[in-house]
Amino acid sequence: MRYSRQIPIVGEEGQRRLAGARVFVAGAGGLGSNLVLHLSSAGLGHIVVADHDVVTESNLNRTFFRVSDLGVPKVEALARLVGELNPEVELEPLRMRVEEVDIGDFDLIFDCLDNVESRLNLESSAADAGLDIVHGGIEGLRGQVAHYHPSSYRLIRELFTSRSRARNPVLGPTAMLAASLMALEGILHISQGRGPLLGKMLIFDLDTLSFGEVDLPEPEH
Repeated sequence: MRYSRQIPIVGEEGQRRLAGARVFVAGAGGLGSNLVLHLSSAGLGHIVVADHDVVTESNLNRTFFRVSDLGVPKVEALARLVGELNPEVELEPLRMRVEEVDIGDFDLIFDCLDNVESRLNLESSAADAGLDIVHGGIEGLRGQVAHYHPSSYRLIRELFTSRSRARNPVLGPTAMLAASLMALEGILHISQGRGPLLGKMLIFDLDTLSFGEVDLPEPEH
């Protein structure tokens, strides 16, 4: 059975919750593409992914996109990968900017974006819809993952002061580790209702192999 090694962890009812879940992944780059493959392997039933960009050679160091995917829209290349990995999963590719997506009927939002403006827009939309966000960010050998309610605390507004669109350097394992942690948070949240990072941020530095966790500040009233 495909999920026999994870059912002892998530439970049979938890596996059914995963199969019935619908999530939104904003971005299909190093974070988003790796995250989607983890979620698909776990049997998450319906994944909507939005990204307006195409696969370029610079994407290949931190994703499972192939040379044959160069020039193909990222969401279409990702849909093909997911179809080969797990045909039980429905991946809905949206080749558009996140700002153009109607954020509504989802169980969870994953922020895998690489610029502050889009993150702020996503956060506002998720707050309006009353949906949780699992946030991920990477640069070089460092990364962060958080899970929060944007309706009560605006993490991106508090965390980022610069709105630069500059491309950060990144190593493949950094992106893959952050994506794995995001997937774990989402899988446990959906299957068990107990995302361990809710209200927290996990920060790691692979240059020193150090990990830390901080509580997110209480929202201002």
